[in-house]
Amino acid sequence: MTGSVRRAAWGWYAAHLARQWRGLSVLLLVSMLLALGNLPVLWLIRRALDVAIPAADVQALVWIGAGMLAVRLLVAAVTLGLARPIAARLRGITADMRSAMLAGLYRQDWMDRASIDGSLAQGRIVNDSERVEQMSHSLFQAVLPAMAPLLVFTLVMASLSWQLTLVLLLVAPLLRLLSWVTMRRLKRAIGSYQTAFEVFHIATQRALFLLPVARMQASEAPVLARHRRHVEALAEAGTDMVVASAANAQAVAIASSLVAVLVLVAGGIAVAHGNITVGALAAFFLAAAQVNAALGGLLGGLPILFGGDEALTRLAALRHAGREVPDAGILKPDFAAPLSFRNVRFRRGQREILEDVSFTLLPGKIIAIAAANGQGKTTIMELAAGLLRPTHGSIRLGDTAIAHLDMAEYRSRIGMLPQHPVFVDGSVRDNILCDRQHITDDAINEAVHLAGLQPVLDRLAVAGRDGLEVQIGDSGQRLSGGERQRLALARALVGRPALLLLDEPSNHLDAEGLAVIIAGLLKASNRPACLIAAHDARLLALADQVLDLANGRTISNARPRLVLP
Repeated sequence: MTGSVRRAAWGWYAAHLARQWRGLSVLLLVSMLLALGNLPVLWLIRRALDVAIPAADVQALVWIGAGMLAVRLLVAAVTLGLARPIAARLRGITADMRSAMLAGLYRQDWMDRASIDGSLAQGRIVNDSERVEQMSHSLFQAVLPAMAPLLVFTLVMASLSWQLTLVLLLVAPLLRLLSWVTMRRLKRAIGSYQTAFEVFHIATQRALFLLPVARMQASEAPVLARHRRHVEALAEAGTDMVVASAANAQAVAIASSLVAVLVLVAGGIAVAHGNITVGALAAFFLAAAQVNAALGGLLGGLPILFGGDEALTRLAALRHAGREVPDAGILKPDFAAPLSFRNVRFRRGQREILEDVSFTLLPGKIIAIAAANGQGKTTIMELAAGLLRPTHGSIRLGDTAIAHLDMAEYRSRIGMLPQHPVFVDGSVRDNILCDRQHITDDAINEAVHLAGLQPVLDRLAVAGRDGLEVQIGDSGQRLSGGERQRLALARALVGRPALLLLDEPSNHLDAEGLAVIIAGLLKASNRPACLIAAHDARLLALADQVLDLANGRTISNARPRLVLP
């Protein structure tokens, strides 16, 4: 990842932290004070060794022991009390980041969105955001609180024996350098593991997606072999990370042991020469242990920080993978006015897909776009829906360019049947509504009737259970191609749209299914304006106007009108 992406990633993270900073600052301050919980214990130990024990004062020893236990209980109680508010705030930050990531993808340019691997996006939002949350917990519950004891106990050590403190300050950093090599190796191993995990995640989704194709083609072996290679690569990267982590932990432990030995030997010499008391040495040793623990906490938290840093940069790369195109229009759409394309051109990369498209669709009328595959019928549909914007020319609703309209309201009044509908693993009702809970049962029943979906519901209904509540399986696998097409049409119709966009609606439909759809469209009350991309002769005959699309240009041609019996 480039430095600019990393800086942007940390800036984004800091912006989310800033929203919770006041509460986090208070909690962090209390955590730092808790980390100093052993400060009174040092005084009690020194008092016991230098005063109570030499005087054989059993009562004083009991009080000292009780004081040490009370300090420990107080620290434990406050720590437990802080656990929930700290966790709630940090998890709230992660929740905001996850929602912001998904919302950003929803606002991306329609063409940019199509170029992003869905499995990769899912893996990063789910897995990398979890690593960022782990980093947040490590940062606010271990790394930052360790700063206070590192400073305070160093000052305590200096007050007890500045000579020993000076020796440690000179030697300890050199010992810590011994672990830096293993730390760098660990950082590389963590990055390699996260890359391997992301590839494994995508490969697993791909293998599951290919399952029916592989079964039909008897190609299970190569699909499984490809997936196995990714599994083995992940296992190898995971092993390297574990080894690197173990090496780093041992390097830290060795450095800590060397510091402890140094304090013991140098302090013992100082006691022997009468330069320090046994109690002071014990207190110094405990203070040094606290400083060492703080350093260990800082260094021990670095692997998690490395993982969080890598995860943040991956999230930043996903956030900047496409351009965000917020809907800036505010005008209310008036569907009593005609929809018109005026000399519309559209370029995708270096390819000119539409060169000169002009037509006007009046309310309640039907226009059919006839063209061979790849000529731009779907592009016209996406332009009409405001998902794409023309390179040149304009698309207007009445006298207003649709770019100036409130797009949320505009699209809520459109029913769109794409060429390749998407289905979720849920019930028929779930797939009709797609979270539009404001839609009434009457509107659902009307859409079911117009789309010819009722026979499908009757087939699905079992043991008195309403067919609308039956699960359709992953990607609608319990339904035939024609049944899925009717379900997608019911979804397009359920909002009682003022504009209906149908992209090859006859896909997977037999003559009877197509006849049902045609009858529903023609006989519907308050019939919407309808734009159909089709090559089926019966659908073309349904239209008030047929536009032949060739070489990016439209030509109006007459077709015999369809007359229903």
